[in-house]
Amino acid sequence: MELILNELSFDGQFKSYDDFIDYIRDTLAPLLDIVIENKIPLLKKSDIYDRLITKDRTMADFLRMSNDPVISLMKNYIVNLAYHEPYWDNEIMTCHDVNYEYQVVEDEPNCFTEVIERQGKLISLRHPAYYSERIACKRNNKELEISNIVKVEQFLKEYLLENRKRIRYILERYPYGRAVTCVESDGKCYAEEDLLKNDLETDDLINIIDSIPRLIEDLEHGRKSDLWDKLQDDIFELRLHVSANRIFRLLFVQQKGLHFLNGFIKKRQKTPPAEIAKAIRIKNQV
Repeated sequence: MELILNELSFDGQFKSYDDFIDYIRDTLAPLLDIVIENKIPLLKKSDIYDRLITKDRTMADFLRMSNDPVISLMKNYIVNLAYHEPYWDNEIMTCHDVNYEYQVVEDEPNCFTEVIERQGKLISLRHPAYYSERIACKRNNKELEISNIVKVEQFLKEYLLENRKRIRYILERYPYGRAVTCVESDGKCYAEEDLLKNDLETDDLINIIDSIPRLIEDLEHGRKSDLWDKLQDDIFELRLHVSANRIFRLLFVQQKGLHFLNGFIKKRQKTPPAEIAKAIRIKNQV
């Protein structure tokens, strides 16, 4: 995965210093944490620090501010956005003999022409012109869409499309509002193994991710639905239809969050006793 920072989304659109800081804390920092943790290249234009954040302040101006504890906490993110290599204009891949079409009129090369040639994904700051998750473009009249990442939820799903083996990491980092973990027992993570070994397609894994907010809401409001059931004591199951007309179950407990224990493809009407016994054994180590 290669990410390119949209320098055109640095357009003085933030109303104030506080508005920009709130955006970093609430939206950008969680996204950049994941990018940095996973050592995913984030290319940017080398002069991006001169782009306006507010009407009168650039990225560089924010770094020069002193005696502000909030800015001090955010400086690492600002530095990663602007002052760390790689820069795409050190090795430009935009072709001069190619006709590019995209939603703005801008000198080339730019982030759009580069993301098209590199077949990467765009990361945009909050901006009214770049709120869509998919942006239509053309290369020599051939239509294409580029991914435009604006929030961490979208990025994690894009990451899953690139590497489905990271499903545990993605489940545990997804901003559900409640902690979600896949429990380890005796050095193994059965939930992770069961998500990967049952021939689940990537769309099935995304369906699991998307079902969890509804599951949490049901549980918090004591609302019974077809999405979950209680099996025994404090063992519950998440119930999903997956590819090839199959039924998948993911067992979990609630203890200050959701803790997934193990999962299986259901082939009989009743949940196999062996799977419940395994869940209880894993639960006892939570």
